[in-house]
Amino acid sequence: MKKSLQTSVLALILMFSIISIGTVANAADVNPLCPVAGEMTFAEFGSALTSGSVSYTFDVSTDTGLATVVVNNTTGCKIPLSLSVYSMFDQVLSHQEFFDGSGLVDVSASPSTTFTSKLPICMAQIDLWYGLAPQTLSDSANYADGTNPPTVFAWKYIHNNKDSYQYAAGDFCQHPIPPTIDVCSNIEGNQSIIPEGMTESGGICTTPPPISNGGNSGNSGGSGSGSSGGGSGYIQSSGNGINGEVLGAQTSVAPVELVPQVLGAEIGFPQTGNGGNTASNIIMLVTSGSIVILGAIYFVRKYGVVK
Repeated sequence: MKKSLQTSVLALILMFSIISIGTVANAADVNPLCPVAGEMTFAEFGSALTSGSVSYTFDVSTDTGLATVVVNNTTGCKIPLSLSVYSMFDQVLSHQEFFDGSGLVDVSASPSTTFTSKLPICMAQIDLWYGLAPQTLSDSANYADGTNPPTVFAWKYIHNNKDSYQYAAGDFCQHPIPPTIDVCSNIEGNQSIIPEGMTESGGICTTPPPISNGGNSGNSGGSGSGSSGGGSGYIQSSGNGINGEVLGAQTSVAPVELVPQVLGAEIGFPQTGNGGNTASNIIMLVTSGSIVILGAIYFVRKYGVVK
């Protein structure tokens, strides 16, 4: 009985010894610098920076156009960090525009981790963040308080004569101005549309010449034949110049066959053609008739035909 009791006591002592050893081993696996999941909080990261177990170098170069950060971590903990570059257009934080960034990197206990981002040729703010850098910045946010990551813990400027964005002075960035379309390269200034009354061809705008109708029709000229009574005439056009010249171009003259008139055809006098002088022909006809009548009266009186 006594032997059995001693055996049971020894078994209990062995069991508690195993449990104690396991507990000590598990406690040894927990890193006191980052006890939760092996990743540093921002407060733990700040303590590591203060103690020197985490360090970094921060360099910006307008010669190479690069921002470079090298982080050394000897804590054995993961640290989520990122690098970002923002173009600056004025002294307002929310007006800054994201230019380039590294993305989120879990810095491990390796000898060093390097971050690189491109720089613009104008003023910029370069920030080193705990957590993922924001794409847009808010004027009301306090990015350095550490209570709500992302949290900025280091920053630099280029082309800024001051050490802050609130009083920034220097070579601000400029938004590109869209090119102005000039549809008429031959006219001074820029024309976005073709001016009224003009036409465009190959970027040249001109005023089209007036449309010409060939000039006004001129007077008709005609002639008549006494023997046959047939008439003929020609119509020629006249414009602004002689013989129908219109702006230096001569109008064609086309013969037109005219309809003969019958007036005077039987007595051998000229008849009027289209466009002929009607009044002159009538006077000639009356005069000739009077001469015939007077001659008949003289003949009768002289030879006594009439008593």
